Amino acid sequence: MRDLGARTEEIREAVGEKPAPGSRAESEYDLCQEPRALRTAYLQGVLLIFLGSADHLAGLERALSGRALSCTPFTCARAVLEACATGLWLLDSEIDLKERITRSLNYRLDSIRSDDRLRKKIKCQGDKVGQEWLSQNPAAANTQLIQHLRDTARRFGIPSRLTTSGKIKDFGPGMLSISKRIGCAFGSEADYSILSLVAHSNQTGLTQLGARAAPTEDDTVLVRNLDPKYAVWLTDSVVLWHSKAAWAHFWLLGRGVQEAQEAFEDVYDVLGLSRELRFWRPTASKSR
Repeated sequence: MRDLGARTEEIREAVGEKPAPGSRAESEYDLCQEPRALRTAYLQGVLLIFLGSADHLAGLERALSGRALSCTPFTCARAVLEACATGLWLLDSEIDLKERITRSLNYRLDSIRSDDRLRKKIKCQGDKVGQEWLSQNPAAANTQLIQHLRDTARRFGIPSRLTTSGKIKDFGPGMLSISKRIGCAFGSEADYSILSLVAHSNQTGLTQLGARAAPTEDDTVLVRNLDPKYAVWLTDSVVLWHSKAAWAHFWLLGRGVQEAQEAFEDVYDVLGLSRELRFWRPTASKSR
């Protein structure tokens, strides 16, 4: 995990963000009437994969090192899965320019809504620190940003759906739920449910995945414990998710592809992952 995260980040820094001649990204930029809107979509994917996923990948590696933690690894893996699935949703190689921007607009709108929900809770709390945050992040800025998103959608011919009160609901077909994004990207909905049991401190998740029963003189007690087979499953899974998401970025950009292949081969060899899982090889489909 340490090697994968470090090497993919080094490749990203080395190749930059400029598309290679003849790449899929270059062709989209050539067709785009507003390259800035398309660049936003690509950068959102980069943020999710090389910050959101990579940071939790490192967190999982630390949680499994030394005296391993028993619950934290599941939470870190869940964050990697969410970030990579959303990153792949934005950097999907099977969609066109208009759909990519539509997804980008929906992702930005969802972030604004999260900000608004936080704002309401801070207002109810009414403490000094919260008031300072509100003054530094005025609601008017979100209103202006939403209008900017609507104007962008209009210029690209992307329909906007409204609520009964006339507020913006979403753009085009809207944003897939996180479980559906995970299903489309990896078919890992069941994995997501398992990881969520621990992340949400569900009793079943904590007792069956993060602990074991230890006998005492009078009874048995639960103690922290991570079964080695779960550690292997978590490690293999996050490597698969992160490498597939990182590959989508390099493939669309047309840069860093060879370097990424070499990094993946090395890491997959160490883990003993089968040939069928090596999606980057010529026998696999072009971007998967």
